[in-house]
Formats: sequence, C-alpha cells, structure tokens
Amino acid sequence: MSKPIGLSELIAEIGNDNLLMQPIDQSLVSMNKRRDHNELAFATDQDFDLNGTKQFGMVIWIDRAELTRAKDRLLAS
Repeated sequence: MSKPIGLSELIAEIGNDNLLMQPIDQSLVSMNKRRDHNELAFATDQDFDLNGTKQFGMVIWIDRAELTRAKDRLLAS
C-alpha cells in the first residue's frame, strides 16, 4: 500500500516555477452565506474548454495569522 502524498511534497516535486498562486480574497466576485455552507465565486484568467480549466486549480485554506507569520519568517531570512 502506498503512503499518501503530502501537500508540501507535491509542491516541492512540481517546483515553484510551475505553480501560479491566485489569492481568492483578491478575486472574489460574490460571497453568499447559506444555512449549512458558504458559496464563494471568484474570477480567474485561466482558460477552459469542455474538459475543464487548462491548468488544475486547488483551494488551500490557511489560517490568516499563520500565513502572516510564515511570510514574515521567509522575508526575514
């Protein structure tokens, strides 16, 4: 049985030069609260056809405070 691949392992294998980052906050078109979930719609420049988007998209949720701490640590080094 194979072990699951971690997110950091996957990103390291793909490499930064092959990744694009699009912060959802800066791309939101609408936000709607529902009784049991929230709906977020965002705009993107990614091209698509009947098979889906040209590039695979993935949403990763990060605690805002942890993201700020990580960016501060990286910028300080």
